[in-house]
Amino acid sequence: MYADRDEVIIKQNYGKFTSKPINKLYISGKRQRKHKKKRKEKANLIP
Repeated sequence: MYADRDEVIIKQNYGKFTSKPINKLYISGKRQRKHKKKRKEKANLIP
């Protein structure tokens, strides 16, 4: 039951089933977005 619920949540959020736990996916996605933001800010600093 617990695994089924996790899979449903993952399917709702990502549109597909994955073997990774949802919190790892969420955290890695967050980290990538943060990194992208930092890169953009760095690019803006360079004249």
